[in-house]
Amino acid sequence: MASLYLTWTLDGIVTITYNTQQGRNTRSSRTKEKRQKQRKAQPLSEGFYPETTEKNRQMIVWKMIQCDDKLVSSLHPLTPRTIKNMEQWHYFVGDIHGCYDEYKEIEACIHRHAERQKVRPLIVSVGDMIDRGPASASVVRHFRRGTEAGTHAAVMGNHEEFLLVSLWEFAPWGVRLGGLPHGIRTLKQRFESKKGSARVLLWEQYRMFYQYMWITQGGYETLESFQCNPHQPKQWDINAEDLSFLLQLPMYWENKDYVVTHALPKAEHLTYVRQFTPQGEEEADEDWSARLEVYRDACRQLLWRRPPQEEAPDPDRLHISGHTSYNRVKRTKRTKTLQLDTGCIYKQRLTAWCGEDNTFFRAQYRHPPESHP
Repeated sequence: MASLYLTWTLDGIVTITYNTQQGRNTRSSRTKEKRQKQRKAQPLSEGFYPETTEKNRQMIVWKMIQCDDKLVSSLHPLTPRTIKNMEQWHYFVGDIHGCYDEYKEIEACIHRHAERQKVRPLIVSVGDMIDRGPASASVVRHFRRGTEAGTHAAVMGNHEEFLLVSLWEFAPWGVRLGGLPHGIRTLKQRFESKKGSARVLLWEQYRMFYQYMWITQGGYETLESFQCNPHQPKQWDINAEDLSFLLQLPMYWENKDYVVTHALPKAEHLTYVRQFTPQGEEEADEDWSARLEVYRDACRQLLWRRPPQEEAPDPDRLHISGHTSYNRVKRTKRTKTLQLDTGCIYKQRLTAWCGEDNTFFRAQYRHPPESHP
């Protein structure tokens, strides 16, 4: 007799595994009571697709959609082979800023849309997944697991950079994760550049200024969501899996039709970041240092630049970004740009866009800001 195992996740994915060693499927002969007992016996899984290593099992996946606290299944099961062979459509999401409930509402809409179109969705975040909102840790873990499963992708935002620089300075992680990415300067390097506030502050003043700036710009809520005490930097201990994911976020994402960065850089900055390579074996240290500084300046433009665009960053592809909040999506045909940040955290809405059929998805802001103690 075949065995049936069910696991499901809060992210809306149900996995059903059959034991097919007997060569037949006895699902139809099971009583409702036995199925309920089996469901209760199986622990909830936190992963997207629980691993199955036994050779005598095959996995069948039912997509489930979270909608109004109910799970609504698709009409037909999808085998892993069917899912792999489905056409992939791209769904781009604006700045989430820790608004996990609003994001889940958007993702439910995306899954319903993809199911109607019979396509496989890839959800791409334009960065700034964290800070200001109440559930940054949940957003990070959701995208980390989705990236591991191949269903999600994300780029570095200026708030992810803010977090990494702050943690490296005030609560440095272990050497096993390495240091900051090449494109991000440490706080000490920023101070030594003598730009901005570093021109008028002493080192300790600058150091405290940066810490207070991040805390008041949303870092407080992020640290709380990771169960860290914002007032005790020595306790800023984010788990290694989530931290590693943030450290490995790329500065840009692209395919043949779209380019995604957090801010809206000039073409020269995007080109330099694309063409950057690590130090060569025969490259002099002085040449490498000079090239690295130019690369870091270019990366900063991909994370922070706000001035209006005069020309297309990429003349051959649509450039999608966030960072600068507008009341509605801003699309500029002349520069081939689409800016998706519609200010969810500022009591407006979260927006996503499907490139293949030009469909927009919106979720209204829900969470009132909480006052700090």
